[in-house]
Amino acid sequence: MKYYVGLSILVQGYIALIGILLMPIYLHLLGAEAFGLIGLFLMAQAWVQILDMGFTPVLSRDIARMRAGGMAASDALTRLRALEWLFAVLVLGVVALVASTQHLIAQHWIHAHSMDAATIALCLTLIAIAVALRWFAGLYRGVLIGLEQQNRVNMLLAAFATLRFVGVIPLILYVSPSPVTFFVYQAFISAAELLASRLFAMPQMPAPASTRPSLSVLKAMLPMVGSMAFLNVVWIVFTQFDKLILSGILSLKDYGYFTLAALAAGGVLMLIPPLNQVVQPRLNFLVARCDEEALKTLYSLTSQLAVVGFVGVGAGLAFFAEPVLRIWTGNPEIARISAPILFWYGLGNAIVGIMLAPFMLQFARGNLRLHVFVHAALLFFLVPAMFFAAQWQGGIGTGKVFFAINLLFLLLWSPIVHKYFLPSLTWRWLLGDTLPVVALMISILWLAAANIPPMLAPIPSMLWIACAILLAMLAGAMLGIHTRSFTIQQLRAIK
Repeated sequence: MKYYVGLSILVQGYIALIGILLMPIYLHLLGAEAFGLIGLFLMAQAWVQILDMGFTPVLSRDIARMRAGGMAASDALTRLRALEWLFAVLVLGVVALVASTQHLIAQHWIHAHSMDAATIALCLTLIAIAVALRWFAGLYRGVLIGLEQQNRVNMLLAAFATLRFVGVIPLILYVSPSPVTFFVYQAFISAAELLASRLFAMPQMPAPASTRPSLSVLKAMLPMVGSMAFLNVVWIVFTQFDKLILSGILSLKDYGYFTLAALAAGGVLMLIPPLNQVVQPRLNFLVARCDEEALKTLYSLTSQLAVVGFVGVGAGLAFFAEPVLRIWTGNPEIARISAPILFWYGLGNAIVGIMLAPFMLQFARGNLRLHVFVHAALLFFLVPAMFFAAQWQGGIGTGKVFFAINLLFLLLWSPIVHKYFLPSLTWRWLLGDTLPVVALMISILWLAAANIPPMLAPIPSMLWIACAILLAMLAGAMLGIHTRSFTIQQLRAIK
């Protein structure tokens, strides 16, 4: 199990890293407006997950139950067959909808200066094909996960991420540096990923007795799917609504710059999957054992580790936004334009990371009702605030709203979570374990950013930024009582 978790962490890190590192290359080779279309492509990959409605994780659970003898193979296969038909219909519907409205979107929603509407319209249809087919492939990855074929899942993810991100570069260099070339290739890779995923998954399953779909099977899955679908929709709207609104307000060139800053800020969230995969199972175990003291100890340590890690990276990106973007893109003008956006989104994502621990606590307790309620309430304020902020200040305005909403979430919601789920930490978690560490780390990073020598060469700048972040993280770890004890124990173990 530890091997699979470690391999999954490495694969996810690899996928995120090559995606982030290659974005400035796409910007340089294709131009700012074409890169804006890539921003739309990335946003569409998030929004299309709404169509899943939670069916894929439920199917994975059913496949696992089938292997354990808790569900008949015929029932699991019938559900898989029904979902294949449903997903195929949804893919055709998405592509048909975009194809029938592509010219309207290109002319009335997207604002381009040098790229003609016909090219944009064609790219929109290609984006719909690529995104829909890749989403469909997720159904078969869900089958493999249910079969505990983690090696095959990781192999598919790593191989097609490499093809998707790296394989397109020779085409742009030697065939045509146009967005149409880029998205034709992405559609082809998505089709290949769908085919490969099905070829890997289906031979692992018994042959179905019938190829006809059954609506009654889908209805039987709805009770479990409903709550998961709601949480999925809430999360997507919470993290993607700003990108949707800005795509219709900003010029395609400016949207490309916004995409670059948002991607850099998204690097903060790379820390979430490893922390979740390592800690969540142990929290679940301790809750099941009713070991409250051990639960409190592990939870407090996890919380402070999250503060140190997410504030170090998120605030580090925020305060050093311009030099980081200048080194990353090699373009001082792009860095100047995108830095304020990265500042607010970097800080906002740091808070998102801090609030991971309270979510894991609620999940371990097996009660997400309060979580669902508060996020629904947040959306009530977030959606109009994002809309007006986008009209007012573009990406900088939405970044400010994103930060403010998350800051209020931290200050007002975390005491309520702990009052219900870990009463001994009701105020101590926020006022004793979290905010002092945050304040110290922010102070160090602000001072380091304010005193960085102007026009420093890239390598010395990278060293300055890395040292500042490491110093802030070390100081935060030493201030936090739980992280201090943990760090000392680890150092003694090395000796």
